[in-house]
Amino acid sequence: MTKLSQIQRGQSARVVDIVPGIAGRRLVEMGVYPGRTISMVRRAPLADPIEFSIGGTSLSLRESEADLVSVEELS
Repeated sequence: MTKLSQIQRGQSARVVDIVPGIAGRRLVEMGVYPGRTISMVRRAPLADPIEFSIGGTSLSLRESEADLVSVEELS
């Protein structure tokens, strides 16, 4: 499986799993949960944070937070 931090600009993926714990729960509260489709919009100049689009909302995550999310790349 691929980590959310590994998808490329403009690519979409389906959330498969989130590492349990406080950070994982926070991601779920922000709308990142299994079954949702998420797209990578862009990276900051120094690669952190990363901007994603999910459900019509922009969401910026640190690379370490995006590493907690396993995704399945969509064609």
